[in-house]
Amino acid sequence: MEWLLRAKHWVIFVITIGIYLLHVVVGRVILGAYVGLEMLHYTAIFITLFSFTGRSLWQFAIITRVNARLSHDLQTNLIVFMLMFYMQFVYKLFISLYALTLTLIPFGTFRSWIDDMISSVSEANIAGIGIMTVFSLSCSLYFAYLIAKLLAVHEQQQNVKIGDFFGNLILVAFFPIGVWWIQPRVNNIFGGQEEELTFDAPLDHNLNS
Repeated sequence: MEWLLRAKHWVIFVITIGIYLLHVVVGRVILGAYVGLEMLHYTAIFITLFSFTGRSLWQFAIITRVNARLSHDLQTNLIVFMLMFYMQFVYKLFISLYALTLTLIPFGTFRSWIDDMISSVSEANIAGIGIMTVFSLSCSLYFAYLIAKLLAVHEQQQNVKIGDFFGNLILVAFFPIGVWWIQPRVNNIFGGQEEELTFDAPLDHNLNS
């Protein structure tokens, strides 16, 4: 995963959100017209899972590798992060696989097993999905918080308060835009790009770097 930390901002954008956006904008017209709605359905699932996996690995790489580069007294305990990361990943994978079976394996063993489990818990299952969705969103916010905090700690080489990295947090939370500023700073840490970009740098400046 080291290459994710050295990759250009536009590469990370393409992997984590660009391909998905392209599919949403263009795929609905091209795939829907030439290959049918069924193909559109499961290509959307694959692309969504690909984008989520790419973003998850990018977040995982930043958090674990930046934290490892800090002195012991500045490091963050990542036990909670590890638990939340794997739980969110398994949940997203589970949902994607089930959605995939609706098209690819309409009478498959896997879908039958899932359907039996869902029908057995009914209302409890609906509540469970709602809870897991909220949990997944909470995970994403916590990961954004860790990335913003660890970058600030590494750059300042001291413990920081939330006011010191709130701008970073906004950038990470609004990922499709923030990645153009965040990734160059990650590059600076891991040797992928020399020029340091600031929050106030214009977007076209980042695009041309």
